[in-house]
Amino acid sequence: MKKAQGFTLLEMIIVLGLLSFIFFLGFDLVNAVQNTTARQGSKTVEQIFQAAAERARNGEAGGGWGVYVPYNETSRRTSVATVFFGSSYAARDTSLDISYPVSPQLVFESFKDDPASVGNDHEIVFGYLTGHVATAAEIVVGFSDGQIKITFSETGIPVYDPL
Repeated sequence: MKKAQGFTLLEMIIVLGLLSFIFFLGFDLVNAVQNTTARQGSKTVEQIFQAAAERARNGEAGGGWGVYVPYNETSRRTSVATVFFGSSYAARDTSLDISYPVSPQLVFESFKDDPASVGNDHEIVFGYLTGHVATAAEIVVGFSDGQIKITFSETGIPVYDPL
């Protein structure tokens, strides 16, 4: 008697079940990695502002330092932030610019001065030796599974709150 070749229905169901399990496990793993990367990206943003504030307080180059975040007004995303030396990004010394990569997964949901600035709401400048900012400011950075809020009082000390 000749034995039939091929797969039985039970074998097909088992294989499809195993493949589905592996697919969903991989999907969860990819999401976890993306969330971790985004969280680390928000920590990088915190460190960028801290670096500018410290340079200003330490009196490096003899003036104030700031951070410029050129996010897109529509998507609210960017790939770079620049720590600059000068009273504003427009009046900076470009030879002292330090560019830091920013995760494109981050969304700058809010970037505002209080009261709202007349000029560029993409920058915060820390004063020479004091680290003070001209006006209080608040930045909300969103990522896949959360947000952080960075608040700057006029003393220029950044306060980080996970939301």
